Amino acid sequence: NDWWRVADLFLGLSDQSQNRLELPQFVVELLQFNDELHQFDDEFLQFKGESPQFNDELRQFDDELR
Repeated sequence: NDWWRVADLFLGLSDQSQNRLELPQFVVELLQFNDELHQFDDEFLQFKGESPQFNDELRQFDDELR
């Protein structure tokens, strides 16, 4: 993925203190956004895993109402 190569390049440069380079703001924001995206993805997968159980409970509740 090109974005990872860009991020790795900047991170690699920023690790070398003699270069004294700071991450450009857009790269910092990109990395933060990527972390949030992964977190959202994890939460979504967890929700997706719980949804069949929720659907079963909903059906059971619906049956009890009838």
